[in-house]
Amino acid sequence: MSLLALHEEAFSSEEGCYDWFVDNGASKHITNNSNYFTNFEVFESPRGVIAANGKIIPTIGKGTLKIVTKVNGEKQFKELKEVWLVPGISKNLFSVLATHDKNKNSKFESTAEECWLKINNKAVLYGTRNESGGLYKVHMEVLIPNNPIEVNLATSVDSLLQLYHERWGHQDKRHVKSLLNHELNIQVNIQEELCEACIYGKAHRRFQYFVVFKDQFTKFRCVFFLKQKSDVASALQEFLAYATNLGHIVKEVISDNGGEFDNKEVRMFLKKKGVVQRLTAPNTPEQNGGSERENRTIVEMARTLKISNPDVEFPPALWAELINTSVYILNRTGKSSVKNVSPYELWTGKKPRIKHLRIIG
Repeated sequence: MSLLALHEEAFSSEEGCYDWFVDNGASKHITNNSNYFTNFEVFESPRGVIAANGKIIPTIGKGTLKIVTKVNGEKQFKELKEVWLVPGISKNLFSVLATHDKNKNSKFESTAEECWLKINNKAVLYGTRNESGGLYKVHMEVLIPNNPIEVNLATSVDSLLQLYHERWGHQDKRHVKSLLNHELNIQVNIQEELCEACIYGKAHRRFQYFVVFKDQFTKFRCVFFLKQKSDVASALQEFLAYATNLGHIVKEVISDNGGEFDNKEVRMFLKKKGVVQRLTAPNTPEQNGGSERENRTIVEMARTLKISNPDVEFPPALWAELINTSVYILNRTGKSSVKNVSPYELWTGKKPRIKHLRIIG
């Protein structure tokens, strides 16, 4: 990854975002405005600038600007090439070093309040600063093109997270974000977009059944996907362990009298845990009406999600993901036994995040 260190004032917002300042330490010209470019090239590999606090801010690409400078009342029209686009900074920076690299006969001169950049002994840039110090403000303007290059800022910046998400084996993006910050000192935002490869690669396509455990008071649901009905026993063990770790005490399990619940393995496990097992009478689904309605609610929501967007065709392999999504939504937005409190909050003691929820597809 290519890095560029900048003066700490480059991240100050005291001046307008359209002003330009001389930075003797920066090795590249820097702008925060994507509308300036007459041509633009997106970086193929990650690059960034180092802020004053040591954090790395991602860059997007580089391009050319048309500028006009004012020196001794004279306007000079020029091109500024290889300017980096860094939306995360508040000041546009003119790099003396970049100019020296391009022009061997260039020279930078300065006093306490003024500065000049000369090429072949002719002043081509003039700047001033306050007596109190700080960066020199350049007497320069960018000529914004009538048809500026379109740069997708969100996609370009956030693609860093997706890039490392793919490089590191499609691990959870929250973990990748943390690792980028801790190991590479790179700050990125979590994207709302899903990773298509993850959806297909991690889909519960091998499972034929699902079982839902719902707490009677909080209305919180846990869904488990099963390859065969006999896997209910292991799912029940996992659910009870999860509930216990959160400090909940499960006193009773109510289910129908299907063989997946009414068997020796389940009975012995519940007895060992001190949990009462209550089975409904045969052919009396009304005794377990809550579970019947719950399954219907989840399946109907999943089916509605599937058909709500006519432009998207969900393959059968993603049916389990729709079930999982339905349970996720119901836990965070559905009703509980307490008014205006979600099942998730009652179950975990934490208020859920719901701003990230989007229309599926």
